Amino acid sequence: MKAGFNQNCQVTLILNEIADANSIVIVACDCNSYDTSSSYRSLDQVLYISARSSYGFEQIDFPPNVKRDVSPLHIDYIWYKGEVLPAGTYKVSDSGGSDHLPVLSIFVINPEAK
Repeated sequence: MKAGFNQNCQVTLILNEIADANSIVIVACDCNSYDTSSSYRSLDQVLYISARSSYGFEQIDFPPNVKRDVSPLHIDYIWYKGEVLPAGTYKVSDSGGSDHLPVLSIFVINPEAK
């Protein structure tokens, strides 16, 4: 099977699981998908990406090995929907031996939510 086919099957499983969710959904994804992929586009129709959403909350201080993620290029994502807003998204510079840097997002409850 091709990688794209597997990714699309996995995305379909995720979207089926969250289809009827009336609450907060957060999906951390080691996607290996660029924003031009079909799996990315499917998720992007339903969820938001924390790294591409900034709501001007006060920056949170973290140790020196954690940097705010401002890069427009990603292959790993933290997606969300519901009554939360990302306060910041960060990359941790210590990969622990992985070929990917960990992504960390801090969320706050949407102050405008009911």
